[in-house]
Amino acid sequence: MTQRPVSGSALKAEMSLTRGLADRFPAMTLTPEGCRAGRALLKGPTRDLAQRAGLACTTDHRIEARQVPRAGTEARLLATFAAAGVVILDGPQGVGAVLRRGD
Repeated sequence: MTQRPVSGSALKAEMSLTRGLADRFPAMTLTPEGCRAGRALLKGPTRDLAQRAGLACTTDHRIEARQVPRAGTEARLLATFAAAGVVILDGPQGVGAVLRRGD
């Protein structure tokens, strides 16, 4: 299944959802572990995640190798995960990702 990159309006909508989660998980950042866990839930290689987010393939590789992403890159990836139903978690209990259940 081919996914289009996240558009500006879709990114804003998904970021508003992400902000709601940030109330429960205040350290809403994209860690290498969270990125790997989220990508694993999407069951795809880094190339697919980068394509969905409209980023270069090497960007995800660098994040997973512990390079700190730019704020805009982090926002695009978090929005891409959120659009696919994946919530990246980074809180006192640990770091990872969960797949939201369908309503």
